[in-house]
Amino acid sequence: GQLPRSLDNSPTPDYYDREYLRVDGENGKHAAYGGYLRDRPLPRAPIARDYEFADAQWDIQTALRMGADGFFVNITGIEGPTWERYRKLLAAAGTLDNEFFLIPMIDTTGGTMGVRTPSEIAQALSLFVGRRSSYYERGKFLLACFNADAFDVQRWQEIIAAMETINQVKVSFVAILLDPIQEAITRYAPISDYLGNWVIGADPAALAASDSTAGRAPGLARNAGCKWVGTSHTQIVVPYTEHYFDEAANSSALRQSWSKIIQEGADHVQCVTWCDFSEGGQLTPSVARGWSSLALTAYYVERYKFGKFPPIVRDALFLSHRNEPLDGVSYLSGQTVLMTQTQRFSMTPVQDRVEALTYLTAPADVTVSIGGVRYQYQAPAGEWVRTFPNALGTISGWFSRNGRVLGQVTSPFHVTNRPVSQDRQYFFVSSLHGTGEQEHELIHL
Repeated sequence: GQLPRSLDNSPTPDYYDREYLRVDGENGKHAAYGGYLRDRPLPRAPIARDYEFADAQWDIQTALRMGADGFFVNITGIEGPTWERYRKLLAAAGTLDNEFFLIPMIDTTGGTMGVRTPSEIAQALSLFVGRRSSYYERGKFLLACFNADAFDVQRWQEIIAAMETINQVKVSFVAILLDPIQEAITRYAPISDYLGNWVIGADPAALAASDSTAGRAPGLARNAGCKWVGTSHTQIVVPYTEHYFDEAANSSALRQSWSKIIQEGADHVQCVTWCDFSEGGQLTPSVARGWSSLALTAYYVERYKFGKFPPIVRDALFLSHRNEPLDGVSYLSGQTVLMTQTQRFSMTPVQDRVEALTYLTAPADVTVSIGGVRYQYQAPAGEWVRTFPNALGTISGWFSRNGRVLGQVTSPFHVTNRPVSQDRQYFFVSSLHGTGEQEHELIHL
């Protein structure tokens, strides 16, 4: 998408480092909020051949490793650099041995889709039709949209009709609503096979609430004759534009997302998102989170697909934490605009905890060191979670069995009260993957 694995195929410092992660990058237009991003894809060496095509292949292969069946391809316009990358993505999908679907998803928020005619949209989306990567359900081509509410029903009907006429396909329509109230569901259900809602939030309390608009939506959608698209979140951290974040409570938002998906029996799932670093919810391997979000998601994807969790065959410890206290912080960037917690129907209080998440083949003794203070406990076999107060300094952890250390990890992200800019994301490290790829400077002056 707009924030791919590499923007310029240069060695580091690349465009991410020079412009998106430097406080005064892009001629200072992000300085007020301390820089555009807080994370980036794992750096890679320059690629001699067509790097966008190679990166597209890497994205697909990596997503397959997580257990994904495809990408919903978010389309805000049908020309320009992002559109050209989508052409490469389609070409890359056709070269791989594994089946991987690419489903066009019209995004009505910003961009130019609102001024394009239905015929122009249908003609452009012909790129997605008739390929090995095209997704058909009961003989109908799947077409999705984000923020369906922004177009009235008649415009969607015209787009669907143009798709069917120009591309000679029947269309199965997936409408993702921003506000899935009864009125919106009643309005869009007659033209939709699926309904869904992204803006539940990456907050475990919001995700667990059954008496909220989002909590009632799956039942309302099914009562209206539609299937439901569940949503998996990791974090939401947006320093730019509206300057907000959700309290994800370490990995709790991710785990609660999947509990909700499984409980509501979602017919499809959208993992939000693969590489939208601007909103902090990326699953693709990154500096701040390594491979952790992808690995944890893979565990729950298997439970969703096959009805049971995979057997744990390797011991693993995941640590997650913020890199600054909630109070008493002075930012070196001098930023003047700070993020605040999103107001939702149900909210988790903002917290500052270190989480130790273990997946063990047998019980083990776990030690977590936080700013020099050690916490010790015994974790049982399987998945187990403990949290502890965060503190300034270094965070590390290890686990042992019968006195023998079996795994350890030290976070390269030190906790300080003098960070460059405000950051409300959780950093993740794991004994499973190590931290070598994550030892790269993020936000800087």
